[in-house]
Amino acid sequence: MRRHKLVALFGSAALIGAVVAVLALPAQAGGVSCLGSPATKTGTSGNDTINGTAGVDVIAGLGGNDKIFGLGGNDKLCGGSGNDRINGGKGNDGINGGTGSDFWTYTNAPGGINAQLENSGTSTITVNAGGVDSVTGVENLEGGPFHDHLRGNDHNNIIKGQGEGDTIDGNDGVDHLYGQAGDDGANSGDSHIDGGPGNDFLYGGGGADLLRGDEGDDFIDGGTNDPEQGDFADGGDGDDTCVNVEGSDNCEH
Repeated sequence: MRRHKLVALFGSAALIGAVVAVLALPAQAGGVSCLGSPATKTGTSGNDTINGTAGVDVIAGLGGNDKIFGLGGNDKLCGGSGNDRINGGKGNDGINGGTGSDFWTYTNAPGGINAQLENSGTSTITVNAGGVDSVTGVENLEGGPFHDHLRGNDHNNIIKGQGEGDTIDGNDGVDHLYGQAGDDGANSGDSHIDGGPGNDFLYGGGGADLLRGDEGDDFIDGGTNDPEQGDFADGGDGDDTCVNVEGSDNCEH
């Protein structure tokens, strides 16, 4: 009887030791990737600010509303879940916004932006003197300090100009389009903004802006006007409301 008890005792001890040994093994690193490459930097399930380097980075934001800056190099940047803001910096970058409502920003771009968000697949965005970016899973755009051409798709987009006057086209969907921004809080140039089909919201900012609602019931706000220059709004088809404009057609005030 004693011999059987000793065998059972030693057997239990061996089993417990094996379990402890497994639990003591170090956690395996890796497993997180972005656009097919292992991540060199990862965020958390919360809201993170992640900065890349002057070289090539692969950054995965994971959960939360993250801010991701690629800086230099040809980076791969993935937002993951949440409403993320992603800025690739210099280089030819690949971006996947993931789920949520994400911004691809060019606030420090070295030249003008030519951007068209595609309805599906990859959008190719060209930065004058700054590279070509391939973008998927991004709903919103923010331009840079030069003259930009920013176009949305058939979904609901938020598009913001910056610096000098920009050309912004929302295309289809319910869009929020902003010509204003810049150092003084208002666009120093003259923006041309077209809402496209859908019930859109257009904001001109400073300068003599041309704001066209197109189809749908649009809200158009010229913003702060230069005393010697005025905004002009054309509501287009639909029941449109226009405020803070010097001249208008097809608008209710």
